Amino acid sequence: IKIWKGGLASHGGAIGIILALYMFVRKEKRPYIWILDRIAVVAAISGFFIRMGNLFNSEIYGYETDLPWGFIFVNTGETVPKHPTQIYEALAYLFIFIVLYSIYNRSSKGNTKPGMLFGWFLILTFAARFFIEFLKEVQVEAEKGWSLKLGQSLSIPFIITGLIILYFTYMNPKKLNKKYNKTYTNFSQ
Repeated sequence: IKIWKGGLASHGGAIGIILALYMFVRKEKRPYIWILDRIAVVAAISGFFIRMGNLFNSEIYGYETDLPWGFIFVNTGETVPKHPTQIYEALAYLFIFIVLYSIYNRSSKGNTKPGMLFGWFLILTFAARFFIEFLKEVQVEAEKGWSLKLGQSLSIPFIITGLIILYFTYMNPKKLNKKYNKTYTNFSQ
């Protein structure tokens, strides 16, 4: 991974946020999964605004389409309508935000099962990204001829991680974080 030649997009951002939060909870002596659950809700709405910015900048759009909502991205020299995949992703992330916020709000402001919000965030966000990538144009020359695009390949580990977290959340919550169960209620807000 040559990050000095470009970033890792949302996948790199996710890794960076997860590492920064880990450093925060070590300093503050809080359970790691506690902060991950809380950041999941706002991260979803952040994804909405990021994709809207991509739309305004005429970036990361899809293949040619005959659909009536296709956009002609004249800023990049396009002359035919393309899938506005930025809008597709933005709407998916907005939906994910609404779902996660509803769960958070209904559960006495965050007293959910440890890892539930973060697990669902990973699964829903990166599954949406995975499927929408099928409509996007190739962004990296090396992707041509690949069965999956780079964004799809990078999404798979996040989806699997979300599934593992949900497994421990529902099937064996004590293993998720032993300290979490003791201190979680102290930090519920």
